[in-house]
Amino acid sequence: MTYAFDTLKFTPRLEQVGVGREQAVAHAELAWDMTLADTATKAELAELKKDLESSLRELEPRMTGKIGAIVGAPVAVIVALQKFL
Repeated sequence: MTYAFDTLKFTPRLEQVGVGREQAVAHAELAWDMTLADTATKAELAELKKDLESSLRELEPRMTGKIGAIVGAPVAVIVALQKFL
């Protein structure tokens, strides 16, 4: 995702409403920094993806075992009940 922030429009607009040049520039710089502060880079996203894939690979065998137990337990109960009935 790309953010467009035009400091060349931001600063003069503040000056038009009476904000001094120095303050207008400071506001523009702060707004720019805050806009980009929470923006992830492609490298950060790639690292996150790698971490998530690794976590999912570790989780998969555990989930397979649990699903097997969830499905297997009722089947075992049904088989046992059939022997008694």
